[in-house]
Amino acid sequence: MKKCPVKSVWLVVLLSCWVASASAETDLAEVGGTAVGVVAPDGWCRLEPGKVADARVVGILEEGADRIGHSFVVAYADCRELERWRSARQRTLDNYGYVSYDKRYRKFVYPGTNAAFVSEIREITKNVGQEYVDDLVDRSIEVMKEVMPTAKLGKVAHLGMIGEDEASVYQGGIMPVQTELGDRKVLAISYATVLLRKKIMYSYLYTGYDDAQVFPRLLEEHKNWTARLRAVNSRAGAEPATATQ
Repeated sequence: MKKCPVKSVWLVVLLSCWVASASAETDLAEVGGTAVGVVAPDGWCRLEPGKVADARVVGILEEGADRIGHSFVVAYADCRELERWRSARQRTLDNYGYVSYDKRYRKFVYPGTNAAFVSEIREITKNVGQEYVDDLVDRSIEVMKEVMPTAKLGKVAHLGMIGEDEASVYQGGIMPVQTELGDRKVLAISYATVLLRKKIMYSYLYTGYDDAQVFPRLLEEHKNWTARLRAVNSRAGAEPATATQ
């Protein structure tokens, strides 16, 4: 009989225990041999690839993430809004978000503390400069234009860092959009670089931009979501004090 590697057995046991202990709302992402738990923001629901209304949006997010070198994990939207949208009582989603990770860092395990991670990401964000960030955003927008050729995405006004917490750094942006249905809207974007189980993850939140006060509200909602993500991973015994060898 062929023996299973100890590492593989450990991962199977971890996943089994996690599935038994985590709520049904927790999704599991396998990132370079590490199981990372992902949950929705409070009051939000998962977009389901098996539902007709959700399938195309999930497909667009998956393809867009793949083209910029990321792996899409899961997407969510405000539950009440999602229900209206699925029943054709709302034309487009306004409040939604998703989680991904950079394929280049799939096997990377951050060796330091949460505080060191935040400090390092903060310094990287400052040092790369606005021109570099704008170029990165512009390339991402070009990819989304290819994925959604009938929609029109305007240039993102990048706001730089809008906040941080114990394990995350948040950046903001404003983007004008004309949807495939011809609706014109302006989106406020919050983008977080998050450390979960020593893995670098990214989470995005979108909402309608109405005034400058949208960002304090969006940042608070994003921080609450990140706290939920950290909590579900900590409950699984996830956030080891030292890097996994």
